Amino acid sequence: MGKIKKIFRQISCNHFDADLIRWHWTHGPMGNDPASVEAEYRCNDCEKMVYMHLYGKEACEWAKAMRDYKKV
Repeated sequence: MGKIKKIFRQISCNHFDADLIRWHWTHGPMGNDPASVEAEYRCNDCEKMVYMHLYGKEACEWAKAMRDYKKV
């Protein structure tokens, strides 16, 4: 029964209270796709992993601002 409650909590959660776990530069599945930043967050309310992808200028600004903070 606990598993059902956890799944329902993850579905109904807005994931506003999340902590950055790690981030890194990545490419798409074809290997030659443009580089993007993938940031991995964990929601503090429901413990679900949430991923954010940034491309282009936003990705460069993210990397410049974050530098080596939690970079993998």
